[in-house]
Amino acid sequence: MFMMNVFKSPIFRLSIGLSLLTCCILLTSDFLGLMPNAKKMELQSRKILVESLAVQFVSGMIPDRMNAAEGLIRALVDRNESILSMAIRKSDNLLAIQYGDHEKHWTKTLGEKSTASHVKVPIFNRGERWGALEVRFVELGKNGTTFFVNSFYSYVFLVFIVALVTYSLFLKRAMLELDPGGVIPERVSNALNTLSEGLLILDEKARIVFSNEFFRRRTGLPEILLVGKNISDLSWIKNSAEVESFEPPWESVIAGNKSPEGAEVRLNSNFDESLLFKVNATPIGGESEKIRGVIVTFNDVTELEMKNKKLSSALGQLKQGQEEIARQNKELKILATRDPLTGCLNRRSFFDGLKMLIKEAKEDQAPLSCIMLDIDHFKFVNDNHGHAVGDKVIKIVVKILIKVSRPNDLIGRYGGEEFCVILPNTSVDVASKVAERMRMEIECCKVTAPNGEFNVTSSFGVTALASYDMKPELLVDQADKGLYVAKENGRNRVELWVSEDGECGAEHGAEHGAEHGDEGAVYDNQNDEIQDKSLLEETAVECDDNEIRENNGEVNDVDVASIIAGNSLALPTEELNISEDDHEGVDRESESECISDRLLMHDRIFQAIGRARRYETKIAILLLDIEEVRRINNAMGISVGDKFVKSICKRIKGTLRNTDSISVVGVPEVLFSLSQINSDELAILLPDIDDDELVVHVVDRIFSVLEAPSFIDGNELYLNGSIGVSIFPDDGDDSDALIASASDAMQEARQSGGRNNFQFASSDINKRANSRLVLESALHKAIELEEFVVYYQPKVNIFSGVISGMEALVRWEHPERGLVPPDEFIPLAESNGLISGITDRVISMVCNQLRVWQAAGYPFVPVAINLSPVEFRDENLARKIIKKVEKAGLWPKSIELEITESTVMEDTDVAIKTIYEFNNAGISLSLDDFGTGYCSYNYLKKFSVDKIKIDRSFITNFTELSTDAAIVNSMITLAKNLGLQVVAEGVETEEQLRFLRDLQCDQVQGYLISRPVSAEEATKLIANPSIIRRKTFVGMSGGSGGTMADKREVPAEIIGMLNKAP
Repeated sequence: MFMMNVFKSPIFRLSIGLSLLTCCILLTSDFLGLMPNAKKMELQSRKILVESLAVQFVSGMIPDRMNAAEGLIRALVDRNESILSMAIRKSDNLLAIQYGDHEKHWTKTLGEKSTASHVKVPIFNRGERWGALEVRFVELGKNGTTFFVNSFYSYVFLVFIVALVTYSLFLKRAMLELDPGGVIPERVSNALNTLSEGLLILDEKARIVFSNEFFRRRTGLPEILLVGKNISDLSWIKNSAEVESFEPPWESVIAGNKSPEGAEVRLNSNFDESLLFKVNATPIGGESEKIRGVIVTFNDVTELEMKNKKLSSALGQLKQGQEEIARQNKELKILATRDPLTGCLNRRSFFDGLKMLIKEAKEDQAPLSCIMLDIDHFKFVNDNHGHAVGDKVIKIVVKILIKVSRPNDLIGRYGGEEFCVILPNTSVDVASKVAERMRMEIECCKVTAPNGEFNVTSSFGVTALASYDMKPELLVDQADKGLYVAKENGRNRVELWVSEDGECGAEHGAEHGAEHGDEGAVYDNQNDEIQDKSLLEETAVECDDNEIRENNGEVNDVDVASIIAGNSLALPTEELNISEDDHEGVDRESESECISDRLLMHDRIFQAIGRARRYETKIAILLLDIEEVRRINNAMGISVGDKFVKSICKRIKGTLRNTDSISVVGVPEVLFSLSQINSDELAILLPDIDDDELVVHVVDRIFSVLEAPSFIDGNELYLNGSIGVSIFPDDGDDSDALIASASDAMQEARQSGGRNNFQFASSDINKRANSRLVLESALHKAIELEEFVVYYQPKVNIFSGVISGMEALVRWEHPERGLVPPDEFIPLAESNGLISGITDRVISMVCNQLRVWQAAGYPFVPVAINLSPVEFRDENLARKIIKKVEKAGLWPKSIELEITESTVMEDTDVAIKTIYEFNNAGISLSLDDFGTGYCSYNYLKKFSVDKIKIDRSFITNFTELSTDAAIVNSMITLAKNLGLQVVAEGVETEEQLRFLRDLQCDQVQGYLISRPVSAEEATKLIANPSIIRRKTFVGMSGGSGGTMADKREVPAEIIGMLNKAP
């Protein structure tokens, strides 16, 4: 069928005709003699060949060199198909040389004449005819191969074939150029012109073969400019970002790829109008056939785009208006809830928050204290320095109040120069000390005014909640009475006011040291253990306009009101517009409490953000979904729902306040705030966060307490909670943004399905949290499967080179991850309470190893074990370890315990008791990481230790930095004077070793001596003490001072310091 279509094609018929015409022209030319004669050319070539041979033979090859002539004749006959035979015939008619059966092929009747096939050429020698050269050629025209190859007719046939192909291609291209649209039947083109969208038909080379009327009319391009033109030559508009990556849909189809649907392209029309089209491209040809073209449709969406732009512009204006309304609403809320000058809560909002704090104190049975302060002689400041200076003084005071108070405390401007601070969960004695610190910091801040400098003083009244039924106004009134007494007694002091019944803090009065006395009795706490006033005066610096200079010289802007305006902490609009559906089944009192809780939570978030910015820490917002409460309200009543929420809140507060369940090294307690900000949401604020992992552990503890049911009025109720977490500053910079981010994360946690899910707003933190949970699960199994091993690092006497002890270092051999670094799993074990199990395992393995060394008769080598600060919270720690050592039958001095300064910082009383028990049992104690804490020397005075270990941070650079060298020298000198041994950690170079020897350090430990090794390797070191001894004395040429060359390499400052060392 295909061949029949080809034969019927006009192009093929025209090509046949033109090819035949070309052949006729060639034949006519041949007939007229215009074409070259092949026979004549052949005869001429034969003539030349024979004459050339004759000349060679005449030149002397005959007759003297007959052998050479015979070889030449043989070669010519063999290599030339047109020669049948060849011979040299003498004049006596005898053949001298012949080849190719010459007698058979040669016709003798010809005589001396030559023909086209018989050629005879005479040969002369010395002027006489010697003989003749006879060559027998093939007859002209009788060789079929020669005829086919060299005949004129074969040439004509070849021309016919080539002409047929050439004319076909040429005519096809010519017809396409002359009328490309001719390939589309007229009835089809008429149908395509009725379409309401543009259409182009392209060939396989992206040339336009058809354009419908809509496309031509919309673009203003006539058909003559479109048909036959490559579609890429049209005026397409490309964005700068799309120049390299832009690939039109039709090119994708021609390349054999799938066309993207609804791709947008822009075309510049002849009317200088930018048109936007949605383009779809469809290939022409079946799936198995080669693509012969593309049909491209153009849906004009230019007008739709213009309308969308107008709508977007209108929407943008509406959003701007909405944002402006929201901003003004926030400002109005700020004006309604906050003092515009200081940003503190105004009186009304302050009492609303205080009401909620009293309610929380009652629920938690916790103390609550109130501080009232007044700026002394404030009228004098305004009269003599002006109101601008007076405003600056007020801002300075507020800045100090915020700095000293905690994120959970409530600060309000009571009026004029009076302020009130509420301290929840704080006894009256602690509140008095806080007030004293505020007073001293205010006193030490100098204010610069146009007419000179002056100091500001303030008076304080402190009281505590006497009864949980006390009204907020009465509590503030009691503090005001204390303030009045402070003013009457000379100002610039702190006075404690006791209620009329002689109690201060209800049943907490006796517990916190409040004595019963007469009505209106006043107690002076000005001489409590507070920082020395003279020290504060020495570090005080001037305060310029609009800023406070802290004691460290840091400049901080105190325009608190502007900060609040930029980071609105008033209630979001959507939270105040509470619909009826949101509170179906919730009474007005609960609704009011939620609003008050939200206000209090927003204020606490604001204070926490301020602290986080100041101290470069983080805060976390946890949003707990309690949606089940609605169903409980509908099914069992509002009272049951309220009791259930209170039960949940109480359990969460209990677990977060329990330092045994939230174990963080260096953090004695986890600060938090919990509020019910909606009918179905609880918000938990975690301020002063240094590590995201603490948040994960808090979430884990919350879920653990929610697993147990709540029994309310005989009903067993469960809460399937979902928690969303946001972190400042990663997920927002104000309370609204943080709560919104936490809400979004909570929705994701809820949609993930299952029970007790949580999500961080940040995906990176989510990954880390999930990794932590996986590692925590593996850590539980590691203790059961005994995957922990102990490595030993020697401590060496610097003078004798003898191993004076070992430090036991725990390693976790994870079956998949290999050795897990201690800094990954130790903090995790400390936070989830597994550290005690790991320590027990380490002590057991060390005791077993010591018994092995003792049984083998090796020298006595004590082993040091590190104790975690978390373990020191256990009052039975000493008894447990002593019992293990006694059970193992070891001498108490065989075990040495290393503690850090953070170990004893959390609870000094417990630490002293535990250390005393170790001392009585004969177990040695070392103070590890010495010099890195805040009061290392103070701990040496309080605690009985045998050694101090200088932290590696001082050893690393002390040979290069004279300051580090001086510090190390002072540590060693102090320890020697106190009768303590000194161990230097992190010794890695010979130079460090030499200088520690010069400084009279007792022992060294580090990679220069030995890395931590397995028990087997440690045994080899003990059995072969020369190994360690050689490393200890490497590079030492004599004495403790080293060589002169060694000393010349040392900086002069260090040598001078060493010469002065005792």
